[in-house]
Amino acid sequence: MSRLAIVTLLLCCNSTMSTDADIRPFQVPTWSSAPSDDQIVQAIVGTGGSEARRAERERVTRALVLPILRANARGTNPDAVEAWLDYARAHFETLRSRKAQDAFVWFAVDEEIAVIRVQAVRLACAKLHAELFPTEPMPEDWDGATGVDVAHIERDARALEQRLAKLQREYGQRIPIAFADEPPVRAPEEPTARKLSVARNALHVAVTGDHSVTSHLLFDELVKRRIYTTPLPGEFPE
Repeated sequence: MSRLAIVTLLLCCNSTMSTDADIRPFQVPTWSSAPSDDQIVQAIVGTGGSEARRAERERVTRALVLPILRANARGTNPDAVEAWLDYARAHFETLRSRKAQDAFVWFAVDEEIAVIRVQAVRLACAKLHAELFPTEPMPEDWDGATGVDVAHIERDARALEQRLAKLQREYGQRIPIAFADEPPVRAPEEPTARKLSVARNALHVAVTGDHSVTSHLLFDELVKRRIYTTPLPGEFPE
């Protein structure tokens, strides 16, 4: 292959790379009243990038980011929405400084994994409380588990497992660092992968009741009660 052909091929590849170096998402407009979903999506998508990439940001926003914003901003309060957009922009910029390619998708995946992690730990806490010390009050650090329907823990955990599996199917090849499988004796170095590790561990506990390895919120309470467990790798300093 000639040098000219090689250069042309490289230029074509670079032109299709989903780099987010030139996009400006999470813009914060001034709203005089509660913004609609479409207005929020427009603010999240922002400007910059090709039409195709803006369309992808909108798709990812509606599928993953908008529901998270609604939960965190507690509806449509303009001040709360703007505060979340400020947080999201700072988080996105941190990720983009490390990896410009697919930074927006990475942000969305990271936020979704964080939500699943919280819900998974909640289910695991409820499972262990119900099975190991049901007559005691719910531990203070496990307050989020209060009100969990114990009869449906496994069903709800399986649903979260399916959400994680779908997330990996759709985005795993683009953000492989977030889904890296580490040996059980070593913690993932990537923060997103660490969140995923905690989520998977909590879901295992919630489905099986196996507490031989637990993340720190579970670990601390079990150790207080002299119930055998070992910490999930990376949860405590070496």
